[in-house]
Amino acid sequence: AGLMGGGIAMCCANNRMEVTMLDVSKDALDRGIALIRKNYSRSVQRGTLQESFVKTALSRINITTSYEKFKDCDLIIKTCYYKCLSIIAY
Repeated sequence: AGLMGGGIAMCCANNRMEVTMLDVSKDALDRGIALIRKNYSRSVQRGTLQESFVKTALSRINITTSYEKFKDCDLIIKTCYYKCLSIIAY
């Protein structure tokens, strides 16, 4: 439920898709939802989205820590963070 996952969730919710975000902990999910709310708030402040649209989009985003919620999904998008290592040749 990080930056990439939140952006994908927003894009899907904006296009009338029901979304379920999964993460390893409730705290991580809460941070993800907070970031999504912040991004939507900026869009409302800029006038690019209306508050009613945002409210509806947010209602389409669900959160979970259980893979059980995905048993009847039509589409699953997996995002993950990879730690990049720099290799310096001497």
